[in-house]
Amino acid sequence: MSNGNNNTNPMNVWYSKPFDVHIWSDYKEINQVVDQIYDSFTEDEHLAITGRSNNQGRASGKVHLKVIVLDLYVAWKTDPELCIGIELSNNAYKVGSRY
Repeated sequence: MSNGNNNTNPMNVWYSKPFDVHIWSDYKEINQVVDQIYDSFTEDEHLAITGRSNNQGRASGKVHLKVIVLDLYVAWKTDPELCIGIELSNNAYKVGSRY
C-alpha cells in the first residue's frame, strides 16, 4: 500500500488506532483550518460529506470534517507513522455504539 505521497515508505496499516469520534476542540485556529478546507469544497463535495444519514440533523458535514481533521492531526502529532482505523463492516455500526 502506498500512503499517497511520492516517497517509497508504505503505510503500516497494522500500526493504527481506532478513529475517535468524540474528539473535539474549540480553538479558533482549528476552526479556521476546518473552515478553509470546507470552503474549498465544490458543491458536489459538500453534498458528499453531508450525504443522507439517519442522524436527524444532529451534526453537519462540517462537524464531521472537523472530527476527522482533528483525529488525523492528533495521530500525526503522536507519531507521523500512525494510521487511523475505521471499521468497514456493516455490523460495526449499531445504534448507541461508539459509531
